[in-house]
Amino acid sequence: MTHSSESKLSGIAWLAGGRLFVQRSGQPPREIESQFARETLERRQRSQNLHGWKGRSGVWGQMGMAPPSMEQWDADGPPQQQIRICALTRGQQGHELFYVLDCGQVGGLFQYDLERDYEIRLMHREGFVSADLSKHPETGDVAIALRRGNGTSGVTIGENDGRFLQDITFSDGVDESPAWVLDGSRRIVFHSATWLRDQHGRARDKSTFRIELLDVAAKSVSTVLEEDGHDLLQPRMLADGTLFFIRRPHRPQKVQRSFWEELKEVLLFP
Repeated sequence: MTHSSESKLSGIAWLAGGRLFVQRSGQPPREIESQFARETLERRQRSQNLHGWKGRSGVWGQMGMAPPSMEQWDADGPPQQQIRICALTRGQQGHELFYVLDCGQVGGLFQYDLERDYEIRLMHREGFVSADLSKHPETGDVAIALRRGNGTSGVTIGENDGRFLQDITFSDGVDESPAWVLDGSRRIVFHSATWLRDQHGRARDKSTFRIELLDVAAKSVSTVLEEDGHDLLQPRMLADGTLFFIRRPHRPQKVQRSFWEELKEVLLFP
């Protein structure tokens, strides 16, 4: 998704395949590389080179010794996990970008100063998995959709640097794509769907996505718009109440179950 910046930036920034690109006025596009991501990948590679052979099968691994040549193991070694930028928004200053890095089990919030070409790590922690990020145009507070281990996700807000994150929505569903209303208020629009479960409590499908309005000060959530048979996604609301969103036909989602869940259902079949 493309995110326009203020006039001071005079350009655009966007994500493509987990990578961040910027194009400023009169200049060709260029990729912004995260120093934290590069150093993390380098550490992983060094650790793999030093210790990767220990976890591999074979007589050398069983004896606790390194094989004579590492090259013979490279083709069958575990794939190198890539680090990707999964959420992007502009800052209060036109030369600031904020983004979320997905490093696998660990994720973090980062700031990038385009004038200094400098990255600042604001916070990172285990289990920080997000695909959406928005900053308040005046206070700079962040609104993030954090994914939980049970298949749900909820809207979380925090201070400008990502500290003191507070979960705001707690539903048995998917609350994503939060965006502050552009009127200076403490209101957020987001899209939301509910998990549809069977009599055993197992998720089978999701409802259509509707657009919700969260009033942080009043601690209330109300439905702005929903349509039968259509998903309404990635809402943005201007100061005058004008609402923008993506509308698409609802696609039933078949939830993948594990082998053990399938086996249990077969064994318990009457």
